[in-house]
Amino acid sequence: MQIKSRKVFIASLFCVLMLVFTPSKAKAAEFHHNLSVGDSGPDVVLLQKRLIELRYLSSKPDGVFGALTYDAVTRFERELGLFPDGVITQKEWILLFPPPPATATVKINGKTQSFPQPPLIINGSTLVPFRGILETLGVQVNWESTTQTITAIKGNDRVTLQIGNQAATKNGVSIPLNQPALIVNSVAMVPVRFIGQTFASEVNWDAATRTVLISADLATIPGTVKKMILGYYPIDFPGDKKAYNSMLSFGQSLGAIAVFSLLLDGNYRFSGTVPVEQISAAEKRGINSLLVIHNYRNGGFDRNLVHNLLNDRKSWDKFIGNILQLVKTNGFSGVNVDFENIPPADRNQFSDFLRRLADTLKPNGYQVTVAVPAKTHNDPKNAWAGAFDYQLIGQVSDYVVLMTYDQHWSGGPPGPVASLSWVKEVLDYAVTCIPREKLLVGIPAYGYDWASRGTKVVRWNQTAALINKYGKDKVVWDSDAATPYLRYKEAGVNHEVWFENQYSLKPKLDLVKKYGVAGLSIWRLGFEDSTFWETIKRYF
Repeated sequence: MQIKSRKVFIASLFCVLMLVFTPSKAKAAEFHHNLSVGDSGPDVVLLQKRLIELRYLSSKPDGVFGALTYDAVTRFERELGLFPDGVITQKEWILLFPPPPATATVKINGKTQSFPQPPLIINGSTLVPFRGILETLGVQVNWESTTQTITAIKGNDRVTLQIGNQAATKNGVSIPLNQPALIVNSVAMVPVRFIGQTFASEVNWDAATRTVLISADLATIPGTVKKMILGYYPIDFPGDKKAYNSMLSFGQSLGAIAVFSLLLDGNYRFSGTVPVEQISAAEKRGINSLLVIHNYRNGGFDRNLVHNLLNDRKSWDKFIGNILQLVKTNGFSGVNVDFENIPPADRNQFSDFLRRLADTLKPNGYQVTVAVPAKTHNDPKNAWAGAFDYQLIGQVSDYVVLMTYDQHWSGGPPGPVASLSWVKEVLDYAVTCIPREKLLVGIPAYGYDWASRGTKVVRWNQTAALINKYGKDKVVWDSDAATPYLRYKEAGVNHEVWFENQYSLKPKLDLVKKYGVAGLSIWRLGFEDSTFWETIKRYF
């Protein structure tokens, strides 16, 4: 049995080596009939040329299957463990002229990876660039050219792997490989399952898109990721390009966008248009796109809509299936759940829904992120934040967006949108419930202009004009809130404007660093200007 297995392995390895070392010459050729001594013609010429390429035959091709060709064929058959009868059947022909290896795509945490040598599918196994994948996962990789041996080190784990060997070792323990490692275009290629086995990454395969889906906790790997920056990307009306223009101008700092373009109706169906071209533009810049699932309609977050959905459990499978289909077909990397104004009595239902959503999306390689209202303690009966179980949400989500803004909102009295002391208080509570490596601190790129005739939003990029109009001397810095405000009078009406700028942003970024959280999110792209991003760049 061992001899037979070894012959099968040699035949398999030989075929693979032909595929990777002579791909341009060993093109798949159509098989017409068996070839043996005495045959002649173009098929024999093709056979002889291939045997010369593989160094079994040294004479020039003459199109006649004679003694020299017979000797070359039998030598080829012996090395592959086949019966050496000197006859080229379809089996030998396929080994001599194999089809080119299929290629595959690799995504790590939903983000498509780019390598000089693309992943290959050989003998049913997907081979990926060893160094490229492992260095992304924070693994130190060393190469010993003399013995063609790779050593990979992460923490206390040490893995060694030799090209062509059917086994690797991890901390001295042998690990069998379903496909030996190969060198392709000077790149070491290994079975992707081996990476999951050795470095505790979750590896899945999407056969429909020929995509390897790797899930890894990159946030815990020193030096492998910068702070995650998520930008909310609303499209408020057809042709609205505020967020798009912001992404084009400042996208180099973004890790992901959360696309706010679809609406949910009373039957839990989506309407609207997915900005496919804009998502494609984001992907080209290395920016992931998340589909925002929300209950905003008719100017507010619809409590009845989300209550009905969360209590109609029979509809969840279809609803979540629709979400999965939208994500798959439109190039999204996952979702951002932004259900707000949930009745506190629906706390358990919301938690169960998130579990079900994560159980469906994550095995398919898609991220689940959740936006949560800011709170400083657990109060399950709170009308606005009671439905959000921070601890459970932290368990099922890849990222949790803390909406640390609207401390003072358009429907209340004037005050800072996000005072520093309040943001700190929210963080003090959040880190006791949610892993720091999953937390994104919400940053407002807006403020409010309160007046007796109503309150309106003031964008970050509008405040300079406002200050120039009414005078810099009207701007006051509130040292307790670490936020500026402006008071002015227009047409006999008093106004009070609390806003954000680069000076109020800096101490918030200090908190992001101090608390060691994953990063930040921005509401919203298109409200900010270059001063916002220049401040970000100085920190991250």
